[in-house]
Amino acid sequence: MLKKIAIEAYNIHYTENRGITREDLVSRFQYSLSTAKKIINESQSNKLLIHLEGRKQSRFKEYFLSTEIERFLQKQSNMNNSNMTKGRQHQQQLDSSQLSVIQMLVNEITASEPTFHKLMIHVKMGIADPAVGFDQDYNILTAKNGWIIKSQRNRAKVKSFKLEHKCSCTIQVYPNGKLIVMLECSYRPFKLQDEGGSQEFWKSIGKIELLLGQEFSQTLIIPPSDQWLLKEYDRDVTIPETDLVKKYPCIIQWYSKEDIKLRALGRVFQIYGNIMPLCGKCLRIEDRISIKEDIPLKQGIDEIAVNDRPLEIASALEMLNNKRNKDQ
Repeated sequence: MLKKIAIEAYNIHYTENRGITREDLVSRFQYSLSTAKKIINESQSNKLLIHLEGRKQSRFKEYFLSTEIERFLQKQSNMNNSNMTKGRQHQQQLDSSQLSVIQMLVNEITASEPTFHKLMIHVKMGIADPAVGFDQDYNILTAKNGWIIKSQRNRAKVKSFKLEHKCSCTIQVYPNGKLIVMLECSYRPFKLQDEGGSQEFWKSIGKIELLLGQEFSQTLIIPPSDQWLLKEYDRDVTIPETDLVKKYPCIIQWYSKEDIKLRALGRVFQIYGNIMPLCGKCLRIEDRISIKEDIPLKQGIDEIAVNDRPLEIASALEMLNNKRNKDQ
């Protein structure tokens, strides 16, 4: 299998003057996205393919044969030297300064991997003794212990817990035994595509399981986390203002306290300024994904990790057509 990947990569290097991408494996060999990702990872582990930093086709990284990468770079260097004239440099500067703000944002969004900073999870508690029911456990959650009823309409009892620095969860308990867990980590968003980020997420889930065990009596059965349901999550691209000013000097101020939120066709899109602990003032672009189906938590997180695309850029007409097709 890797032999035909190597042959295809070689052909792409010298016929299309670029590296092979995961999309090439999908379109040319009919692999699924998850299979293509595994092949790319295996090729990197075997030192067959190497990613060149900054080389992408749309949102997909380019990979080069380790035996050909020096020759490819030399070819690129020769081409650049022959075309590098003062007039060309001036023209490039003009092109950059003439980009619209929307074009700049699209460039940044499509070139960045998203992170995830708010997730809504549903948990249906089991009852060990049907004769007792859920009322007993619901009633022991009192204001004295930090549980507050914020709405007399749904009677949900709410309490927030600190999981670790800059990461917390809020648990809502309903009289019918349903729990909603809001996991929030705005200043330390999860990088679910990375192994380390995924481990941090499941570590937080383990802490929530422990909290539920401490808050509720033995008459309740807390289902394992793989039976919890992922119902909503916020996906974002957060860009330091210093990076934007350096890349687009024609705009000297990107950060703003204004918060723009758009709701359309079942989607929520938001753009706002945010001050992050390590990089200071940032511009955050985010969208909120709601899930109508009952998707188990692990399955939902795995799908997010495989589908490591940045935020999607789509016109309102395209979104409307997609919605119509789903409703038919």
